[in-house]
Amino acid sequence: MRRALGPFLVLALLLAPAFAEDKDLERHFLSDSTQVGDWCTLEARVAVDSGDVAGLPSRVIVTYRVTEANTDGFEVKTETTPPHDNEWKTKHFHRGSKSLKDLLQLGPDVKVTDMQQSEETLTVGERPFKCQKVTFVTTERELQQRNELWLSSDLKSMRIVALSTRVLAGAKTRVRLDMEVRGFGDKDRVLWGKRAEDLLRD
Repeated sequence: MRRALGPFLVLALLLAPAFAEDKDLERHFLSDSTQVGDWCTLEARVAVDSGDVAGLPSRVIVTYRVTEANTDGFEVKTETTPPHDNEWKTKHFHRGSKSLKDLLQLGPDVKVTDMQQSEETLTVGERPFKCQKVTFVTTERELQQRNELWLSSDLKSMRIVALSTRVLAGAKTRVRLDMEVRGFGDKDRVLWGKRAEDLLRD
C-alpha cells in the first residue's frame, strides 16, 4: 500500500506518480537559472518508534542531478544509496513550478491540509540557509503524517535543505524520517559540502 511521505524517502519525493490535491509554494523549488549538471545531495536518517519494518535502511543518500534544462522545464535524475527499484529514474518539472504536488510527487489518494509557510533560517553544519519553511499534514486513507519542509534558493538543483515527517495516526509501525542537505554544486565543482561518494566514505 502506498504511503503519504512513506518510510523510504525516495518513494515520497521523486519516485511516485503525482495526483494529489495541489498546493502552491510561495517560491519556485527549482531556479530559472538551473543548468545541466547542477546537483544536490541529501542524507536521510530513518528510525522506527514502534513496530518493525524488515530491511528498512537507517541511512539513505539521495542525489538530485539536472540532466536537461530547456524553455519548458527541467529533467532531474534521482540517484540513491542503497539502490532503489527506480534508481536513476528521471522526472520532469515545469519551469517556474511552485506546486507542492510536483515537488513531492504525492500519490493519487493523498490529501494535503494545514499548510503553513514562513521565512526562517536553518543552520546545517555551520552554514545558515535562509529558507522558506513549509509545514503541512498529509492524509492517505487511515495514515496521517505531519511534515516539515525547508527550501532555500542557495542550493543548486532541488532547493530542499531539510525534510522531516512524523506519523500522527493510522499506522502500527511509526517511522520517523529526517533528511538534510549534505552538499551541492554544478557539473564542475562542489560549491558546498560533499558529494555522495565522499559521504559514503565517512
